[in-house]
Amino acid sequence: MTLKRLKMYQTTRNLSRANSVLLNARLSQVIPILEYMQASIGQSSYIETYLHVHNAFDNYSNLTVGDHVYIGKDCFIDLSERVVIQNNVTIAMRVTILTHFNGGKSVAATYFEQQTKPVLIAQGAYIGACATILPGITIGSGGIVGAGAVVAEDVPPYTLVGGVPARIIRELQL
Repeated sequence: MTLKRLKMYQTTRNLSRANSVLLNARLSQVIPILEYMQASIGQSSYIETYLHVHNAFDNYSNLTVGDHVYIGKDCFIDLSERVVIQNNVTIAMRVTILTHFNGGKSVAATYFEQQTKPVLIAQGAYIGACATILPGITIGSGGIVGAGAVVAEDVPPYTLVGGVPARIIRELQL
């Protein structure tokens, strides 16, 4: 029933309704819905419920999730541009991944230009609960983002960052 409704919403270009179906899906339906909407999902990945997808204009093809990825409850993924999550990544609950900025008619538009940029979360990275990843960011292999951090600059491989804005706390020893 759910995939039939998705097909109707996709055919009628009512993607906001399709996003609503995903948001309210049962756990067993999340990955089949993402794949139906043309996201690429790797083997043995686990994606929790209440996943918010934003700015997916025709489908979810801007989303690539590698093998053995965990995405926690109530995450928000903006698909204005590509979001690539490589193998063995863990994304905790309530993480926000943004790929665009638009200040609209606010004063912010005077100071910051409208942009869309892809996000890459490289192999083995960990993103803590309630972190925000801004447009154009790369989280390097094995990088760790602390809970609640706002990541406005790339995170080097095997580096722990935290805070608002996120700053390097230490390099990780392997």
